[in-house]
Amino acid sequence: MSKKSRTKGHNFEREVALILNEAFYLADLPIKLQRDLSQYQERDRGDLVGLEDYGFVIECKRYAKGNKPLTAWWDQVTTAADYQNAIPLLIYRFDRMQSEVQFPLMMFITEDEHQPEFNEYFVRMDFDKFLHPFISYIKAKHEQS
Repeated sequence: MSKKSRTKGHNFEREVALILNEAFYLADLPIKLQRDLSQYQERDRGDLVGLEDYGFVIECKRYAKGNKPLTAWWDQVTTAADYQNAIPLLIYRFDRMQSEVQFPLMMFITEDEHQPEFNEYFVRMDFDKFLHPFISYIKAKHEQS
């Protein structure tokens, strides 16, 4: 991977963290995401840390060409999520397109503990539209704790 590609990826991770941190702040949630710098030293980690207590692993991908995420991206984040017993979130963007998120269909549907087999059934949607239900979900989990 070229230095330019790595920089593009790191900048996207920072951008996603900034957007989510602003949404958490506006929802009065004490959560602050940041890039996981140890992701290069340890296997099965996501790109952002700060949502471990809420059971999420976030992987960010930023590429020039494409219109849907690669299967390898989903495999990467679900492997990390399975390892951490967490819910995978894949946030990605291609050039000249809106950011999107892919997540397990059952994430908002079941109150049961997340099961890895749920990862086989996923949904994709605009990241901006995903923010409201996601923040509401996190807020509800926060109030339960």
